Amino acid sequence: MGIFDTAKEFIWGVLKRAYWFIPALLSRPLDVFGIISGTNLSIPTDWLPLLLAFCFFMATFLTYHELRKKKLETERQLEKATSKKLEIVFGSGDPFVQEQPIGDSHGNAGVLRLYRVGVRNAGGATIGRVEAKMELIDPPTDICCPVPLRIMHDNPPHAHAHRLSFSLDPDQTQYVDVVMKGEWPGNAGHPFVIPHVVPGHIQQINPGRYQLTILAHGEGAVTARKSFVADLDGNRLLVREV
Repeated sequence: MGIFDTAKEFIWGVLKRAYWFIPALLSRPLDVFGIISGTNLSIPTDWLPLLLAFCFFMATFLTYHELRKKKLETERQLEKATSKKLEIVFGSGDPFVQEQPIGDSHGNAGVLRLYRVGVRNAGGATIGRVEAKMELIDPPTDICCPVPLRIMHDNPPHAHAHRLSFSLDPDQTQYVDVVMKGEWPGNAGHPFVIPHVVPGHIQQINPGRYQLTILAHGEGAVTARKSFVADLDGNRLLVREV
């Protein structure tokens, strides 16, 4: 915006608030009220310049305030359109929780319960090379963190062919597997499994209560981090946000 456009916006803003000048333009702005109320509320004539100056100040100030709000809103929209920000999201139901019927060689029926989180692009620009990792397991286990987590439905024929990163467009979410457990009636001893994609590295941990910290990072993006508690309710694996 050039200086003439700025001046036009400013003058138009002041003119829109011309009602602030009405009291100063009336020679006796309080005479009518004084006649009705029976009191003398007239304004001295020598106050007129001060009243005019005050009204002009108010009109100018309100115009400046309006233009400043427009400027800040424009800057906010521009920042959002160019920002790179990740967030980790979690919820109930599919795809955050997946239950798959399983059975063993003795004909017993069970459930494989898998929990996922979503990595969402909360900014306004595409983010490349996004990775989601299990940063910390507390108390410590034989899994050496950080380890990259498996992308949902990424099941290549060879362990070394797993995808380690992905791209996210604005408002796009990619889900990653976090923890799962086989649940069998009357048997809570089956291990938790952390489905990371480090070939040859242990995935199983003893069932119990753990705090799992997950991080997500990408090219030029603000790193996201969120912690969860994985625990047992009888034989059932439960995961909740901290």
